[in-house]
Amino acid sequence: MCNFEKAPKPKTIAIDLDGTILEYDGWKGHSHFGKPLPGAREALQKLKEEGFVIIIWTTRGDREKVARYLKEQGIPFDYINENPYQPPDSSNKIYADYYVDDRAVEFKGDWQEVLKKVLR
Repeated sequence: MCNFEKAPKPKTIAIDLDGTILEYDGWKGHSHFGKPLPGAREALQKLKEEGFVIIIWTTRGDREKVARYLKEQGIPFDYINENPYQPPDSSNKIYADYYVDDRAVEFKGDWQEVLKKVLR
């Protein structure tokens, strides 16, 4: 773990795996991975070129299996479900500058807008 207060922190992006980087049409087990979505590999490569730390943020528990599949597909990443730049004594929530998730609802200060999106 780095010294969070003093060390420079790179820009960090936490990206969900299924439905965001990989095709997803329902859970089919830990050994089933969808194909990379069009443009995902290139977008992650561009983020790497821009100096981002890429964290794969997934509910899948077998990090080694996920890492192996991503490497086989040529998808760049730095960490899976961890961030060594995490603030000390923080929770398990991955610290990032940006989060990308296919099920996310962006909060812009208006709970009525959130309800419209969630309850539609």
